[in-house]
Amino acid sequence: MSGPRIVSGTLRLADAVAPGAIVRVKVEDVSRLDAAAVAIAETVLPLAAGAAAGADIAFSITVPATDERATYVVRAHVDTSGSGDISAGDLVSSQAYPVLTQGHPDRVVVEARKI
Repeated sequence: MSGPRIVSGTLRLADAVAPGAIVRVKVEDVSRLDAAAVAIAETVLPLAAGAAAGADIAFSITVPATDERATYVVRAHVDTSGSGDISAGDLVSSQAYPVLTQGHPDRVVVEARKI
């Protein structure tokens, strides 16, 4: 295990977001096959003024410890309803953005699209 590391990047919004949305960006451990991903770090960013389609939102997440044998990905959810759950109208990342281990970077550009 290695000590704390920083994952930083940009969340690119494919669609406009109304004021009051909440951005949640997580680093998840996806190492275990046939098991749910485990969130190991998260940042929450309020979008009080909303954002236009194509807007870039910077983020930085401190990951407490990593295992070089593990696989980590960044996942994003723009919560437009404030429920905390993914629901119609929210924006989510839909592809894997590997970070930190196995030669992957500590900086990524993540795209989120409306569902």
